[in-house]
Amino acid sequence: MRVRQTAILLAQLLWLLTSQTSGSCVCDDPKALWCDEFSVWNEQWTHDVGGGGWGNYESQIYNRENSPVVDGELRIHATKGLDENYYSSRIQTKGKVEFLYVRLEASIKVTNLEGGLWPAFWMLGANFGDVGWPFCGEIDIMELGSAEAIAKGQIHELVLAAMHWNATIDGDHVYEYSGNTTTPAMVQEFHTYGLDWTPEKITMDVDGKELFTRNITGLDQFHKPFFVLLNLAVGGLFTGIAEPTTAGGAMIVDWIRAYDNGSGSRVTVDEQPFNYSNGDCTDSSSGIRLFAMVPIVFSAIVACIFLS
Repeated sequence: MRVRQTAILLAQLLWLLTSQTSGSCVCDDPKALWCDEFSVWNEQWTHDVGGGGWGNYESQIYNRENSPVVDGELRIHATKGLDENYYSSRIQTKGKVEFLYVRLEASIKVTNLEGGLWPAFWMLGANFGDVGWPFCGEIDIMELGSAEAIAKGQIHELVLAAMHWNATIDGDHVYEYSGNTTTPAMVQEFHTYGLDWTPEKITMDVDGKELFTRNITGLDQFHKPFFVLLNLAVGGLFTGIAEPTTAGGAMIVDWIRAYDNGSGSRVTVDEQPFNYSNGDCTDSSSGIRLFAMVPIVFSAIVACIFLS
């Protein structure tokens, strides 16, 4: 009887161990190269923190607390503190997950944009730390809350996509953007914001509707790996609002996924090639969880020896 009870205990511990180490990189779409379904916090993201305007005269102070993962969603909140400062979050995959020539999609909605909120799903060249901006290149897949949208009375409809780079060795800033493109429905509903990036061109779309396309032949900045950023800013040049009046809001991300678009697509995780559809799946927290389970498993083995 004791042997049977011990066997059952070991089986239960084995189930617990395997369930606790299930990978956070598991994709709901098996065709994906990489994804985050936001079932748990993924350590492949890091936070930018602090204030200072972030180069655009923004009002928020970024922290870690305003980006919880709840009920399978990343929820980036912009809030106003008792000190009258705005707080929000900005996360990125720099140095951890990088992309080149991929189809990249994210399912995103926002709760409110009134008063100066500026959500963005975008990318920077992975060499940003070495060459700076705009030499690294920038791809803005989705930006909401622009001054243009406010002026047109389309703050919850007008979506902007854009590219930034330098045209000369002096670092002249070149900027091209999508202009007048609206979503099929209000942005308070989930939409799929996408990037299709090949060696020939970059195209952005929403729910399959093209926002922006640009030939990148000869633009060296866009033939190197990029990393992803998700953030919710408050005020700044993009919104045209120097003194925000927002009571707060949220940018909610259901999932983000990268796909092979047949153009030599590449994803690296910790500088190693990664392809979920080929069976790659590394959970950075698995080792920690496994280590935490060692004392329990050891106790079970001891119990098995003495009870059998």
